[in-house]
Amino acid sequence: MWAFTTAVVKSSFYHLRQLAKIKPILSRQQFEVVIHAFVTTRLDYCNALYVGQLLEVVTVEMSKLKTWFDLNKLSLNLNKTKLMTFGHRKINTQVKVMINNINIERVYENKFLGVILDHKICWKPHIKYVKAKVSRSIGVLGKARHILNERALYNLYCSLVLPYLNYCVEVWGNTYKTNTQSICILQKRAIRIVNNVGYRDHTNILFLKVHALKFRDLVEFKTAQIMYKAKNKQLPGNIQRLFTEREGGYNLRGELNMKQHYARTNIKSMCISICGVVLWNGLEEKIKQSINVIEFKKMYKKYIFTRHEHITPILASLQWLPIHFRIHFKIILFAFKSLNGLAPPYLSELLHPYTPTRCLRSADQLLLRQPKTKRKLRGDRAFAVAAPNLWNDLPQHIGQASSLSVFKSLVKTHLFSLAFDT
Repeated sequence: MWAFTTAVVKSSFYHLRQLAKIKPILSRQQFEVVIHAFVTTRLDYCNALYVGQLLEVVTVEMSKLKTWFDLNKLSLNLNKTKLMTFGHRKINTQVKVMINNINIERVYENKFLGVILDHKICWKPHIKYVKAKVSRSIGVLGKARHILNERALYNLYCSLVLPYLNYCVEVWGNTYKTNTQSICILQKRAIRIVNNVGYRDHTNILFLKVHALKFRDLVEFKTAQIMYKAKNKQLPGNIQRLFTEREGGYNLRGELNMKQHYARTNIKSMCISICGVVLWNGLEEKIKQSINVIEFKKMYKKYIFTRHEHITPILASLQWLPIHFRIHFKIILFAFKSLNGLAPPYLSELLHPYTPTRCLRSADQLLLRQPKTKRKLRGDRAFAVAAPNLWNDLPQHIGQASSLSVFKSLVKTHLFSLAFDT
């Protein structure tokens, strides 16, 4: 048995919050009895090894808690209390808990503080819930796109879509990418509507334009905030205990790193105590050394946006051709050498000048004959086919260059203008 819990997590936590409000009325000893009873019950049934022992402990401790509530004129609604088992193993024993002759209902998913918790901890029910909410909000955005500008649409996106993606995303967002792929697609659809672009337009530039985080970046952003607070001892005690400092008394490069614990299962590796530490240890030192949370959030967002910046402006500033145009340049260069006797014979034999049967204007344009191909994918990639196609698309003055160096300069200028629209 992996784990066991009841919806006392839902019911008793509510009453404990109510008790916190009336704590001054109760004596300190009475209040601590309630807290101790709840915590003892929780720890006992979480650590039990056998189902029978587990059910016995839960029944006894929950009965004690129910009795204490009755004596202090408080209510514990057993009809709303639920029972849930965690894990993938099949349980042959009947899971049944009776308290005051009321059978505690066993469920496989339950909403707790706005997050739907399932017995396999894969978060699929909650993702389905978020997906439904976001889909409705996208419908509202689609209807409003015709009457609102981009700024107003982005504010509407932040009001209707972003809250569902933000809430506890550091918990349920750290799961398999296939589970959250539908959320990513819906978010991209919303960003396209906000920017009023086509259905198939690329969204990377759109996210940078409105300074919005993609879903997986949002998961990392929220997880990194938890890790920053854990590193600076700003989390509650029960959560802070999940993270430990790196051991060692030497002044090494990783002194700001945290200790990474062993995870036997994939579910454990997706917990924030594991994946959060991996994320934190991979951050730059200057981000880890932020003075406060506000500065950390600002630096981490800048780090994310820099990571998604398009490479095209950098290539243009360096005057480098993209790889696709670089390949075209090499093919055109070999074609020029073949026509001017500078290439090996086995390449020159593949290219033949175009000679029209009639007197046409294209007769003096130094065109090459384009052979026919049966296969578009393989045939068009052959040098004997690709070289004439690229050569014939060049302006006439480039093909009539007087030397190889002049030809290179003219071709690079032409391809550069095509690549960067200059």
